[in-house]
Amino acid sequence: MNSTMGEFSKQKINQVVNYLRDNYDKDDYCYNEITKEEVKYIISIIGEPIVKNKLEKLYYSKFTEDIVDQEKKIQMYKEKINDLQLYITSGKILNKKELDELKDRLNELLVCLNKINSYGVKLQ
Repeated sequence: MNSTMGEFSKQKINQVVNYLRDNYDKDDYCYNEITKEEVKYIISIIGEPIVKNKLEKLYYSKFTEDIVDQEKKIQMYKEKINDLQLYITSGKILNKKELDELKDRLNELLVCLNKINSYGVKLQ
């Protein structure tokens, strides 16, 4: 029973990772069965902190609009921008999707910072 449960959990976690990384075959039966809400639920019930934290980071990287805490949102934007900066400085050329993502993240960060600034909150 344990090996069956472990295999099921592993399959679900892999399904979540593939969904969050957009690494799937659209005709894949397993992918078509998973929703954003199910992904969120699966992550919430994971007991292993390292796995859970990695999946949460992937989730919020894809769905930044779900981050409620403004400071966490800013941190996530900064991390994503830093990741893209490292990618660029390593000599890689960004494709259109990556450039659009960078532009979107920078715009989201500016909106977030302006909103916080309008509240008169000082950032460290």
